[in-house]
Amino acid sequence: MPAEADIVWSLKKHLQLHGLGPQRWPVSDIAVDSDGSYRSSPHAADLEPMMSMPIREFHPDLVCAYSSSAEDGLAAFEAKARFEDWLKGLTQARAYREGVHRAYLALPADTGSRASALEQDAGERGVGVWLLRDAGWEEVVPPAEPRPALAECRNLTAALRGVVLPRRLQLNHPINYLAAAWARYTVPDVPIQQALRDSWETLRTAGSRQHAINGARYLGLLTQDGKLTALGLTVCDLMTSLHFKKSSAVSRKRRFSDESPGLGAVIRLVFMQQESTKLIVEALQQVDNTPLSTEQLLRRAAKINEPLASGLFLGDPRDLEKASIPASAFSPSFVFQFKQSLFHAGILATSSHTSAGKGADHYQSQDDFWQLENRLFTSVPPKPA
Repeated sequence: MPAEADIVWSLKKHLQLHGLGPQRWPVSDIAVDSDGSYRSSPHAADLEPMMSMPIREFHPDLVCAYSSSAEDGLAAFEAKARFEDWLKGLTQARAYREGVHRAYLALPADTGSRASALEQDAGERGVGVWLLRDAGWEEVVPPAEPRPALAECRNLTAALRGVVLPRRLQLNHPINYLAAAWARYTVPDVPIQQALRDSWETLRTAGSRQHAINGARYLGLLTQDGKLTALGLTVCDLMTSLHFKKSSAVSRKRRFSDESPGLGAVIRLVFMQQESTKLIVEALQQVDNTPLSTEQLLRRAAKINEPLASGLFLGDPRDLEKASIPASAFSPSFVFQFKQSLFHAGILATSSHTSAGKGADHYQSQDDFWQLENRLFTSVPPKPA
């Protein structure tokens, strides 16, 4: 008969190789309970790291983090070496639901009425069941979905964070947003509007300078009261190391990432943290970076996160329900200024279509293609069903 250390060791190996459950969600940060029997077992070195992980006065045998395009969370396992101990294990696993997103009971397989009773009881308690058979581990009962549902919660959170940004980026060259942070960094005692007026000749009007300031705020470089954030300070430190000067001339005729690769990498880092950028990158990765028209990209992105995708691309998200989306439905600020910023930053290989800046009614969405720069296309995540 295997010891519990054998069960946990086998469980950990399975998670490392195959991920969590039938979905094979990638697993990371696996920790095992710091129990004396595990520390003295032949598997002690393989079970490290071991730590105390109390949940409602119980200690799960294994806890891990998992992630997917749908959700990120924690899973806890109660392991038993004997099937006869399933009821005790189920009670413990049920308690773990108070501290993690998904709770499981893992034990050797059995047949007959006892297995049926376990599966029924576990389903009622919201605990997933993994059975160790000759061929390996099998999930026979899925755990209850987290409440609130992680996928929905994550999508809505990303939409809340992501939709506002493209609406606030009214300038199509990202150097202007760096300029606003740089003005605060170099002359902290002077109002940003004045500093930009004195040092940034391409921002000729108070309105354009305010667009630069607003964009820097929504990119996380400035606080609402105009102070540098930790990210903004770090960005300006990088600009200093690249010998950036307030009088530096940046050509608008060349792509920013080509004109200044170092500064292009800085703004690329800033944009890659935005939920809107992450969605576009993931959608294009899922099709092996095949160029997609604006509507095709919208449809693909909506499979990942519909609230965020429809909010980004469309003036009225309900237009997503139409069989064919009219050109006038697309948000000009997204398909023009935001896309152009991603192009200048070296994230997209394709610039805004010439029709994108001429008004919504003239936008040729079927001729506007989106494709990632090859250097950003390093791996292909699982495609959605």
